[in-house]
Amino acid sequence: GRTWRSISEGLTCREIRTLCQNADGELFAGSKGYGIFQWRKDEWQTMQPFGQWGVIWPIWDDRPLYQYTSLLIHPENSRRVMIGTFPQGIYISEDAGAHWRESNIGWSTDGVFRLVSHPEEPAIVYAGTYNGINRSSDFGRHWEVADNGWPDEQWVFSIDFDPRDPSIMYACSKNGENEGRGREGFHGTVMKSTDGGDHWFEITNGLDTGQEFYEILVDRHDSSILYLA
Repeated sequence: GRTWRSISEGLTCREIRTLCQNADGELFAGSKGYGIFQWRKDEWQTMQPFGQWGVIWPIWDDRPLYQYTSLLIHPENSRRVMIGTFPQGIYISEDAGAHWRESNIGWSTDGVFRLVSHPEEPAIVYAGTYNGINRSSDFGRHWEVADNGWPDEQWVFSIDFDPRDPSIMYACSKNGENEGRGREGFHGTVMKSTDGGDHWFEITNGLDTGQEFYEILVDRHDSSILYLA
């Protein structure tokens, strides 16, 4: 340790969080969301990510990747846990997080902002993604896109249910167009579904859609009242 030299050649980021060496002497570096690197021939080489996609999401204008992760614990079985990540999608544990497996059948190539389970049927899970909403009816084993009516490229941050009738749903978003900048006069929207997410329509009367919307809550005592951040 008396002297040091830089060995950063080939790294696509500087946010390295962990280093490890296996029994064969191979050196690996783990980063904050930018993938895993392996030291080969005097430089770092990017390894393929664990998920179903062969590339890491590009870094817009050299800005760090958006680091969002959502965690959902099954309300009737606390050993069943789901995690939504970017860019790897969905992973599920059946033993309270001791072991994980990928669960992306039918999943779109999107990151996850929010995971929520149906208040009466917890096997039904809705995921707010970078492009609308995905839905699972078997706690994440299989997925389908459920964003009929949504504008394109909406980053869905929040989903909530009418406590009297959970087939009535609300969700809000940031417009992800133009690398997350949105466009003039349209930086986010608020949507409603009356059929469990099969179809959605905008409820923005009285709102300035030149702003972004990050949280929506239905009043538990009077479901005609909504709160929107």
